[in-house]
Amino acid sequence: MAEEVLKSRLANFLVPGGLWVGGKVVITPSGIRMSANAMNRAVPGGVLDVEVPIATIRKVTLEGGFITRIVSLETDNGYVYFRCFGAKAMAGLITKLYVAHTLKRAG
Repeated sequence: MAEEVLKSRLANFLVPGGLWVGGKVVITPSGIRMSANAMNRAVPGGVLDVEVPIATIRKVTLEGGFITRIVSLETDNGYVYFRCFGAKAMAGLITKLYVAHTLKRAG
């Protein structure tokens, strides 16, 4: 059975190596999944999908940007960035999930 999708948006995200790719960001109760679209997959490249478990997130911030804002996730393994319309709502939802997970782990 597939995990419940809480929110999904078309977005651009930064993959390892410094390339911004277009695709989709999906938020589920256990994490954030970013997957590249078909156009980006047509060009041979490195990693085009990024998964961030909620348990690895340490901080969520919303940064400025041109037209769309950027969501920055500080994780145990470094930083992950994505930009989309509705970035504020996406950052808010990720923050709620991260805080709930932290409280569950502490309590």
